[in-house]
Amino acid sequence: MRLHHRVTRSFTATLLMFAGAAFAEEARSAPTPSSNGASTHGACPLVTLRRTTCFGTCPAYEMTIYNDGRVEYIGWASVKACGPRTATISGAAVAALTSAFEQADYFALADAYDHRDVTDNPSAFTSYCDGTRSKSVKHYYGDRSAPRALNELEARVDAIVHTDRWIGNRRDREKMWEKMWPTRRDPCPQIACVAEVPRKFFDPPEGGMNEVGYRTGYEAFWWNCVMLLAEDSRARCPTICTGSPAATAGCRNGGSEAQREARDFTKTYGHERAREVLRSLAADPEAKFKIGPYFDGHVAERELPRTE
Repeated sequence: MRLHHRVTRSFTATLLMFAGAAFAEEARSAPTPSSNGASTHGACPLVTLRRTTCFGTCPAYEMTIYNDGRVEYIGWASVKACGPRTATISGAAVAALTSAFEQADYFALADAYDHRDVTDNPSAFTSYCDGTRSKSVKHYYGDRSAPRALNELEARVDAIVHTDRWIGNRRDREKMWEKMWPTRRDPCPQIACVAEVPRKFFDPPEGGMNEVGYRTGYEAFWWNCVMLLAEDSRARCPTICTGSPAATAGCRNGGSEAQREARDFTKTYGHERAREVLRSLAADPEAKFKIGPYFDGHVAERELPRTE
């Protein structure tokens, strides 16, 4: 069996990989305004706010707020409420949102503040439509040139909508981190390759080959499953290979965990979102590289791969 020594992505990196798939278009264009500014779902939402993950437990979620007060929320990671939720805010709250964007002189802001002065920070994407004009702003929190008014505006949107009902307050997130730390598993369903090698396969007496064998088998079968499911959500992923006990355990766990992750993600976010994430992951050049040691770069469903 051909082995490689590329290190598995860390928990945070895989979470960012997922977020990149879920938020594939980092700078979505501003919504198109309707002719009269009326609330028309999908035409011109009043406000949108989308936050991404960071190196840590920054809540990742997105919200769309319409002129009639309807709020559509989706929780992605490190939040109390995972998946879609809806709510309605009052007319006074809608007016407060409009006033907040006007006071921030939103249309005068730059389209992006994304210089990496500091790394490992989250980003926030906002948009605003007043019925005749629309604009979106990309804001990376490590860009020191971003005006304070933009930070305050983003926080104001959260406060007006009472986002903490879904993402939790600071204490909620501290408790969440305490629960996440032992397993490094986010409370929201994730489709991410995290090869946690069982202790019994660590190092001696094989000098680390057991660990590498487990990791290689896990990653190959995890990525193979993702590529299969991207083509057919009903596919059953292979989990059997020949080789050392560490390698066969890695194959089994990689294939079965990818299948479970996709199933759980679909239950929370729906088939359309799951398909979007799976296809984005399958298109990653990393995918073909990872399945190479067992599948020679070709996705397999029925044939049981053999090691050399």
